[in-house]
Amino acid sequence: MRGDQFAAGFTSGLISSATESYAQANTLSYEQGIALTMVSGYLSAEATGGDGVQGALNAAIVFLYNHHGHGSAQKGNGVISYDDDGVPIFDESHPKFHHYYGSNSCLKTSAGCTFANGKAGLLRYPAPGASGQPIVDEQTGFAIPVGTVRHEVYDGGAQVINVTLEGKHILHPDIVRRWVTQDALSVTIHTYGEGTGTFPRTNEFFSDSLWEGVDNNIFDYMSQQ
Repeated sequence: MRGDQFAAGFTSGLISSATESYAQANTLSYEQGIALTMVSGYLSAEATGGDGVQGALNAAIVFLYNHHGHGSAQKGNGVISYDDDGVPIFDESHPKFHHYYGSNSCLKTSAGCTFANGKAGLLRYPAPGASGQPIVDEQTGFAIPVGTVRHEVYDGGAQVINVTLEGKHILHPDIVRRWVTQDALSVTIHTYGEGTGTFPRTNEFFSDSLWEGVDNNIFDYMSQQ
């Protein structure tokens, strides 16, 4: 993480915690509290040279974490079964079921934009906060800022499923499926998330901006190959 990004994220986290305390002390509603947090996070990130949208996202997630605690999963919360790799299958009729899809691409005319580099980049950046070192199947890692996931690797690295761990991730139970495809002109990173965990609408709302940043790390890696 670059220094300016760390400063912006750290400041946003402090502001969200401070706003939570302010909201409680001044009896602000939940909606007022999170709105104030997001505005403050946006402004603080911009002031410290970071990305305003990411600052608002970071601040909101910390606010939600503080407000709701660790969000431990309850039994019978929408998981129908598990496949052979321990990836949950969800009940789509569950009231908290949510899903989202997004994709980002590079043109093959740009430096390093190949399918092979896309796979290598996905293994290095499967989730937010990844170190840039390639993962292996069933490795665990901390997906900033929400908690620990297990990485299931398929197709020689062309597909990774991030599986939240119970008691260690505030959005549990949830999965994010990430995969790489190509056509004649471009290489595309796809992201599909689904689950029945906490903050379903918030999860959907922030998905595009969150995963765009992760994909940009992949494209930066690809351009250097």
